[in-house]
Amino acid sequence: MELLSKLAHVAFLFFLTILFLYIIFKLGLSAYRVFSPAQQIDLEYTDSAKTDLKEELRTRWRKCLQPIRLERFQEIPLALPELPYIFKPAKKDVFQDINLKIHDVDFSSLYQKFSSVFLPSGYRVIIRKSVKDGKVEHLDMSLEYGTEVLKSWHLPRHLICEDWEIKLQEKKKEDFKAVLGEAAGNGTAQLLRDDEDFLINHAFYELYFYLYFDPDNKDHKFKRGDKEEHHQFPSGAALCAYYTGIRHLNNYQQYGNQAELNQALRFFQIFLAEYPGCWHGALLYGMALAENRDEPGAVAAYGKVIEQLGREIEENAKEISALNKVTVPSNDQIVGKQKREEENRNLTLVKLQAQLWQAMALRRHYGWKTTHKAISDLNGFITGIDKPENALIGEVNKNKLKVYAYIELASAYIDYLYIFFPNRLEDMLMALTDISAPSQVKISGVIKNCIEQSVQGLKEGRPDLIHWLQVNIVIGRIYHQYSDNISEALKVKAGIQGEASEEREKINLDCRLNNAAGCAWFLRANWEELGRQAYRGDCQTALNYLNQVQLDDPQHYTTLLNLGMIYMDPWFDPCGETLAIAHDYIWRVTLLKPNDPFGFEQLAYVYRKQAEVNGAGPDMSGIIDQGIAAAKKALALRPQSGDAFLTLAELYVMKFLLLGKTADGSEIESNIINYLNQATVLESLNPRLHWTKFVWKTAKLKRAADAAKLKDIQKEIKEQADKLAAPKTPQFRHYREKLLALAERIKPDQPEESQVFTASVASF
Repeated sequence: MELLSKLAHVAFLFFLTILFLYIIFKLGLSAYRVFSPAQQIDLEYTDSAKTDLKEELRTRWRKCLQPIRLERFQEIPLALPELPYIFKPAKKDVFQDINLKIHDVDFSSLYQKFSSVFLPSGYRVIIRKSVKDGKVEHLDMSLEYGTEVLKSWHLPRHLICEDWEIKLQEKKKEDFKAVLGEAAGNGTAQLLRDDEDFLINHAFYELYFYLYFDPDNKDHKFKRGDKEEHHQFPSGAALCAYYTGIRHLNNYQQYGNQAELNQALRFFQIFLAEYPGCWHGALLYGMALAENRDEPGAVAAYGKVIEQLGREIEENAKEISALNKVTVPSNDQIVGKQKREEENRNLTLVKLQAQLWQAMALRRHYGWKTTHKAISDLNGFITGIDKPENALIGEVNKNKLKVYAYIELASAYIDYLYIFFPNRLEDMLMALTDISAPSQVKISGVIKNCIEQSVQGLKEGRPDLIHWLQVNIVIGRIYHQYSDNISEALKVKAGIQGEASEEREKINLDCRLNNAAGCAWFLRANWEELGRQAYRGDCQTALNYLNQVQLDDPQHYTTLLNLGMIYMDPWFDPCGETLAIAHDYIWRVTLLKPNDPFGFEQLAYVYRKQAEVNGAGPDMSGIIDQGIAAAKKALALRPQSGDAFLTLAELYVMKFLLLGKTADGSEIESNIINYLNQATVLESLNPRLHWTKFVWKTAKLKRAADAAKLKDIQKEIKEQADKLAAPKTPQFRHYREKLLALAERIKPDQPEESQVFTASVASF
């Protein structure tokens, strides 16, 4: 009896343990589903709601007999870090603004759910066929999570064409390969391994080819929609590529992953190959190219959009004009006219937006002619937006466009100060035959005179001829143009406060204004004759503006770049105390824009500065190697980067000083000579080049060097320092001081190798 009692007690405890573990398991599963990334999606329904949803879907899908049609005037471009919302969307969700309809079924909303659930793991689409006597009876599709069916679709017999199915198999293989990249070359294996991408494309493929083909179309070609109202996807490949590209672009916007941007570019290329006449795809492709720092490609893509939209607007205007002449219009004619007017309003809005983005892409070339062109286009844009044909977009939208245009125009004028850095001048002018500026550039006469003197300096190797860069009238006129345009932007911005502006839009405008102000303060300080304290004060003002942008938009590319450039500036921080901060900002720039050579040029320079500060410390070799890798990456992206060649020369000189005559010393020496020669061609006015050459001359002297040779080098250094006396800008003063310090360290009466090496190392 006692034994039975003990067994019962043990059984009861075992039962309680199992019950406790079961409860813990259920609670853990619930917590996982609540807190896991996969559950941050609005797919939670009650059982009753799920039943109603399934029934609604079954009922509505049975009615879907018409081909898919795309409302061409409802496209609102995605918001991207560098290309944000300019207009408030009609609805909160940008995917809904695409307005894809199949009869009364809102396919856009359905797609939004589809695309969102394919990103997290655990979701899958199941497709089942029911075949009888070799014929498909029905097709069932379901969206599942674990064992739970979230949505399902039932495609009955009458929606499946018997004759079509055999021919469909070959068509399916062809289009499916195009969508998945099998015919596109690189990236195929990676994409095919991605089950989630495979599933979403497969699901769309099945939906398109099994639901929306027209059984009465004997040629098996997809019908065009009503030309007056709709465009239609010409193929399954176009459909899949369009929406998959949007999904990748949206993911890039949210997470800044370059792989997502690369995928978006590839799918938009597939879409445009399938549907070259669709401006939606060209616009999205241009946005992706601009984000990838392919400005020429973006400018060309936007040009196609502007051209296509111009034709459509003109055709609609002719129809509207003809309808206006009808004395007693019918109800259909009145409705038709209203549709054309509404369509032209939206098309005009997108066309103006594309024109603005094209000018923005031009400005980001940072070249002499492209800056002129951007300024000319922006001036023309601001003037042209008030033309009568643009009145239909409304004053609010016109003023929003003006604000962005004025900010871009102000920034373009400040870009001149960036272009005028010696290394940038030579990059720009080496192959330039026409240095004239168009009449729209209001400071063209002064700038032209400056450039002519610079060209003379380039030909004669005389950096003293760039003294005009600190002439107050030049800086004053450039800054005056910047200030005038910023004032106009603020004036127009004040007039639209509260006018249908989202919080995101207001933040974006403030970010652009603060970034432009920060850049202006920093670049202007670089060309004024300021003492160290005044220079640091201007840089601190620039930092205040840029840090405000960081609070609102931590991933703002140009702000990160400007912050990094200030913190590693030798005149701002001669001791290198803020180099770690600069490295952090520039490193983030290269992660955000891995195809931007300028980011890697600056990263290499940060490493070179860190190696200089570190001296002969234990980490110097690793820092030098990292700098060399970054500079070579910059050269791979821009083969004529004089700045990268010069940084490589500096880093290899450092390596030579660090290692001395080791086994690979001859290779290091050949690299130094090669990179110095390349830099001399592209950077002849850069004071860094002359200083590096003199350090190299002292470093390679043998022990037997006589006093006469050292005296000659010392004399050359002092002569070069004298040439840098006229331009009293911070960077020239900095390198003049370094040259004079090097000259002082050379002791002609003590030509020992150790002394020469000490002088060289100390110079870095």
